[in-house]
Amino acid sequence: MERRAFIAIVLSLVVLVGYQALMPKPAPRPPASALQTAPELPSSSPTVVPPTLSSTVPVAIAAERAAAETDVRVETATVLATFSNRGGRLKSWKLKNYKDAKGDPVELIAIDLAASQPLPFTLSVSDEATTATLNSALYAVSGAPASNSPIAGPTTLTFEYRNAEITAIK
Repeated sequence: MERRAFIAIVLSLVVLVGYQALMPKPAPRPPASALQTAPELPSSSPTVVPPTLSSTVPVAIAAERAAAETDVRVETATVLATFSNRGGRLKSWKLKNYKDAKGDPVELIAIDLAASQPLPFTLSVSDEATTATLNSALYAVSGAPASNSPIAGPTTLTFEYRNAEITAIK
């Protein structure tokens, strides 16, 4: 029985070493310093950034506020999503391949519950006044598809709000 266990261990090691020798190594990532970032804000002004985002902000994002409330419609082969720049929140998410009783695409965001439940991408911070500002402000939008045309490939939709005290990017 010991001989079989020894052979199993040796064969396992051969498989592991062979796998490492035959599989290509992953390509190296570019250094973080190659990423161009915006200058840091003065320490006297508090910044609100969602915890999943890093503290560096790409320079290409516009810093101005939006002039009026608009809806951004994102359409793919399977989904029809509508975002509002008021609060940078998701208003509608419809699945094209699934139909409700009326034959319309299934809506995943219950509009009748919107008054009692926060919409997706609603921010909440410890200060209620800041929370109200973040969720009612008009965000500048970048990366939106042109004139309601369907998206052909991957895209990044960015909502940004800044004032003297707050910076928020979604």
